[in-house]
Amino acid sequence: MVSPRRALLAGVTAVYLARAATLALNLAVMPRLRPSAPRPQAPTVSLLVPARDEEANLPGLLRALAAQGADEILVFDDGLNSAGLDRAEEHGVRVLSSTRPEGWVGRNWPLWELARAARGQVLVITDADTAWEEGTLDAVLAAKRRLRADLLSVLPSMRGLTVGTRLLSPLTENIVLTLAPWPLLAWDRLGAGATSGALIAIDRSAYLATGGHHALAGVIQDDMALGRAVQRLRRDGRPGRTRLVLGGRLFGVRNYDSYRDSVQGFGKSAVALHGGSRLATIATVTGYGLSHTLVWCLRPTPWVRVLRFASIADRAVVAAATGRRGPKDLAEGLLGPVTPLLTLPALAAALRRTVRWKSREHAVRPARGAPGERPGDPPGV
Repeated sequence: MVSPRRALLAGVTAVYLARAATLALNLAVMPRLRPSAPRPQAPTVSLLVPARDEEANLPGLLRALAAQGADEILVFDDGLNSAGLDRAEEHGVRVLSSTRPEGWVGRNWPLWELARAARGQVLVITDADTAWEEGTLDAVLAAKRRLRADLLSVLPSMRGLTVGTRLLSPLTENIVLTLAPWPLLAWDRLGAGATSGALIAIDRSAYLATGGHHALAGVIQDDMALGRAVQRLRRDGRPGRTRLVLGGRLFGVRNYDSYRDSVQGFGKSAVALHGGSRLATIATVTGYGLSHTLVWCLRPTPWVRVLRFASIADRAVVAAATGRRGPKDLAEGLLGPVTPLLTLPALAAALRRTVRWKSREHAVRPARGAPGERPGDPPGV
């Protein structure tokens, strides 16, 4: 009869082998943004930026977006970005503002207003804390065309990490690259594709066919919901195509300022990443804890020492694989044994019926239209 200890060690070993195999496969097959020359017959493009209290980030972002060659740039101002929009007109930016209706959560109302005002054939949504390099938009359009995607999203590289943000923020890369094989995420008929809200490029026709953010008014994690809504579309006898690519050096993000912000961010997205299942979310955190923390509580043997080494190497290997190879990046591996403990506040936030994000408390509920309107019949487009 196998002892509980041996069964536990076998299970932990299996977890590491599965994660290593998934990482190797994803690095081999997952597409990345790569420089591409603009095409003369490229579709018209609208860049859409929802901005809530982002006046420190907007000047640099708008300069970068103005250099991308899009047909128009639209920013939704929540009234807290005045200094950041001082020179918006110089960059050809249109600024929109309106009152958020009751029942809309997250960035859904700003994005719905921006989409209604946009004229482009492709809507490119990006957060205000992202970093665009020269040629990023051309690379996005080329990847979208190459992958024949109705919706293409980009996983940004992590930039400007502080001591506090290093505790949790890089786990986004870890989750995407080691939790599920990219071919599985790209299996549109399964409808479980991952989507990064930092940059989404979606055909206007597909956006309207899903009901857009009007249909997601009550959904805090709009990116995942929009990606899966596209996969539920049927076009020419096939499901809509949602694809996720790596941003590499062309697209990055500085999305959190502190560990506390990271906790709120993960609390907002953790359950959505697990298909809306709180049970699956708990199972993932528990499995991570068993494989990374519990092995340090067992009597050391050669097998246990190997697993302890794996718990340290885990985050460092993923950081190196995504191009973060500086001493501070690789030192994140030392956080491996305590990472499950650091995620507990985020897990507690994820399991609540409301989440706090951008200084607002949002109820967590399924997708629906705005009060008094039908999601399937969006007005004003």
